[in-house]
Amino acid sequence: PIVILIVSPYLLKVSIIGTLFLIFWIYISGLLIHFYFSRQRELRADIFAAKEIGKDIGISLMGALSKKQTVNRMLGIFSTHPTMKTRIQNIKSMN
Repeated sequence: PIVILIVSPYLLKVSIIGTLFLIFWIYISGLLIHFYFSRQRELRADIFAAKEIGKDIGISLMGALSKKQTVNRMLGIFSTHPTMKTRIQNIKSMN
């Protein structure tokens, strides 16, 4: 809502299709930013869990979960969770 108020003077000068496109673009951009930060939060949670239960157990747990993963990874940019491969690499790289 605040973004629309900021850009509203500009919206009056463009067509309705242009306005709808701009609003759609702002909405999708916001979603992509949300998904990015959600994936980062999940990676931090994985590191925390691996420190608590042990790095090797964390890696084996993620490996077991990756065998059951059935999500289409083509839509990864719209995912709230990183891929299992990324999560395993993240745990392996921790100190």
